Amino acid sequence: MVVPHSSYYYPEVVNGARAAAEALGVKLTLGVSHNAVAEEQALVARMLQPPSGIGGLVLTTVEDPRTSPGTEAWLRELPVPVVLAERRIGPAAGFVEDVATDHEYGAYLAVRHLAGQGRRRIALLQIDTLTAPMLQVGYQNAMAALELRPCSPEVPGLLMENDLADLDQKCAQLVRAVKEGQVDAVLVHNDSIALPLVSRLQAAGVQIPADLAVVTYDDELAALASPPLTGVAPPRHAVGAEAVRLLVRRLQDPGRPAHSLRLRPFLNVRD
Repeated sequence: MVVPHSSYYYPEVVNGARAAAEALGVKLTLGVSHNAVAEEQALVARMLQPPSGIGGLVLTTVEDPRTSPGTEAWLRELPVPVVLAERRIGPAAGFVEDVATDHEYGAYLAVRHLAGQGRRRIALLQIDTLTAPMLQVGYQNAMAALELRPCSPEVPGLLMENDLADLDQKCAQLVRAVKEGQVDAVLVHNDSIALPLVSRLQAAGVQIPADLAVVTYDDELAALASPPLTGVAPPRHAVGAEAVRLLVRRLQDPGRPAHSLRLRPFLNVRD
């Protein structure tokens, strides 16, 4: 198993994979690519060197196979069965299988919850990740289904990761938008952004949730915020477990149809 990093989100995916491996009586070996394509491919190459006995791979690739032809070709050429965890296969993936969170549904769930609380000017604020396009689709589908108007372009929609100056700037824009009645709720991806954002908003006089309702996506840290935030929780443990189960089934029955699974996230509602 190879994952991009070990400090956020993926530890629970790995825990799920480990639990399934133990239950099935198979050995799990873990590598961390540190979000580097070269390291990812080098790790896999080392894992497959004889006499490792590696029978199959569970991978969370650095790049999205659906938009990276190089990644898709590399996956297709690997000599053992492959299951992607929290990545989706592309159209030319061959017999590569995948298990991933239905992030579109997660965003839809959050917007529907906020609308049910009487919010009508709902924004999506997120960092640029491989998950972002899927959240955007779910957000737009929900806004259309609920007949809600998109927020003004003055309401920020994108944050730079690990950039405090950008966070301060976008927070100031959001404060103005709240005071001018342009936004009354926001879905924030992810928790590592949501917590400092909420702190800055409160320091600027915005009351959470009276002035602005906040739902965070990932639900890693949302319960620790002040006030605790409602969070969309991807089924990380189940993703890891199902990936291992799919791989073992493939090894036991090489001729079975290739599977592509979508697991729906949960909404943990907090005051």
